[in-house]
Amino acid sequence: GSTYLGIQIAIHTMPPFLLAAARFLLAGAILVVWARWQGEALPDWATWRTAAILGTLFFVFGNGLVVWAEQHVPSGRTALLASTSPIWTVILESALDRWRRPPTRVLAGIGFGMVGLVLLATPDLGATSGVVSLGGIIALLGASVAWAVGSVFAHRHHLPASPAMATGMKMLGGGAQLALVALVAGETRGFSVRQVSPGSWAAFVYLV
Repeated sequence: GSTYLGIQIAIHTMPPFLLAAARFLLAGAILVVWARWQGEALPDWATWRTAAILGTLFFVFGNGLVVWAEQHVPSGRTALLASTSPIWTVILESALDRWRRPPTRVLAGIGFGMVGLVLLATPDLGATSGVVSLGGIIALLGASVAWAVGSVFAHRHHLPASPAMATGMKMLGGGAQLALVALVAGETRGFSVRQVSPGSWAAFVYLV
């Protein structure tokens, strides 16, 4: 949950999509270099293509929408709405399995988890005044659905690589696409690293 607080601190002085692109490109590069240093070979292009698709779902939509939405929605409420992805995952898995009812323990686990998240987010929600952006709420729900779709897709298209290499590949694929989104959105125009505050830099390093 601290991810959402880190994002909110970082975007005080960093454009949202540019922040996400830099975060995942750097983190992904570190993981791939680490895996290569451990002696792992680079996967083939088919594996990179699958990783890029997962990067789109997890990082462009799953995280990109979250970063954008946090300009308009408090971090506590963001964490609460983003946490709905397990519910969408269960619904999608059930639909793909001819609407088989999930086990009772799965439903109970989701229920207890949501109660806990509501309790964690309550102080932030109670302190929030004014109207929360409807666009931000919709973006967060879209991010949760995208993360769930990515989880289901990953379950059926396992990457033949170590966890470090596979995660790094997905981050690089998503980060490259987020950089394109930042460019199209015009976030690079007039932006200078000198305008980034120490707090935002600290949050960026933490997110990486």
